[in-house]
Amino acid sequence: MVRQPDHWYIAPMEIEMISTSPTPLLISPTIGTNVPGTVLKAGNGYYNSAGDLLFYIAVGNIYDYHNTIMSPIRGGGTEIIVLPFETNNNCQSKYSVFITTGGFTSASSLWQYIVDIKSMTVTEVYVDQISYNGSPSTEYGAIALSKNPNPASSNDRYLYFLAGPGTIGAANGGQINKIIIHNNGTFTLAGKIYPTILNPNSNAGAEIFAQELDISPDGRRLAWGSFAAAPSQLRYHMIELNSTGDYVNNSYVQFNNPGISGNNVSGFRGIEFYGTGSNTKLFVGEGTSGIHSINIPLVNTPPLATDFKFVSNSVGYGNSQIEYARNSLMYASSSSQPLNHWHLIHQYLTLQ
Repeated sequence: MVRQPDHWYIAPMEIEMISTSPTPLLISPTIGTNVPGTVLKAGNGYYNSAGDLLFYIAVGNIYDYHNTIMSPIRGGGTEIIVLPFETNNNCQSKYSVFITTGGFTSASSLWQYIVDIKSMTVTEVYVDQISYNGSPSTEYGAIALSKNPNPASSNDRYLYFLAGPGTIGAANGGQINKIIIHNNGTFTLAGKIYPTILNPNSNAGAEIFAQELDISPDGRRLAWGSFAAAPSQLRYHMIELNSTGDYVNNSYVQFNNPGISGNNVSGFRGIEFYGTGSNTKLFVGEGTSGIHSINIPLVNTPPLATDFKFVSNSVGYGNSQIEYARNSLMYASSSSQPLNHWHLIHQYLTLQ
């Protein structure tokens, strides 16, 4: 299993998750700028097993461990995934950085940046794009990576790319694509896994529209939260995946937390899995109503109000991304907290 990172870079701060304390440290790296991060400039960092910083992404650039810019990256992305090559003469010198790009007036695209820390070079590679009826009208995009190599014999990993225009009833308005990531850093486009002709979804344009997508640790489920699914107000969505990482027929579930007022307005919807098997939980951001968790699996049936367990209702948490750290705590952010950046992960949530 890929270990959860100890650090995130969300400009201009480094966030260090300490295993002995639930409260993360905030460390400001010297990167020659104090420009705060935005939703269009996601951040991340990568450390080796000894805890040494190798490189990080912040303020629209990839930086080396000397805080020197290695390469700019395309804007408009809300999520970043870093994956080491598995065959680098046993020295792990190359890494793939996957990032989504796009915005309110452009198609959502997926790019790969190959970071070579030996030659100190970065190579940009176009991967995929999701557009609405062939026009550039999708908004943002979200990605998730299978936690375990699957199938194990080849060490391939499955990367899922989601986007849609946020419009209910739009034909071909949203989709989830699967990309097979090989252990040498190359990839194969496996095509759209949902919705399909055999498994249509008339509201796919709105329902497949999020800024955070997550896959369960066992690789069996994908979940996302709609950015704006009015008038249905069904904010959360989940599908099951088979052993080859493809959609299981008739497994799509959409649901809401009945009676929660925070779901009645559009806004960011964070979502994060925790645990495996019968102990799997799904954390969901519910706007002004905070964050709740539910037990998984759901078997083609939306959860009841009694299935949702309260986690936190502090101001702003329900509009935040949610991240699971190595110290076995769930992190989110709040606009009422220090630094006043809603996407800065700096408040721990105990697992419910």
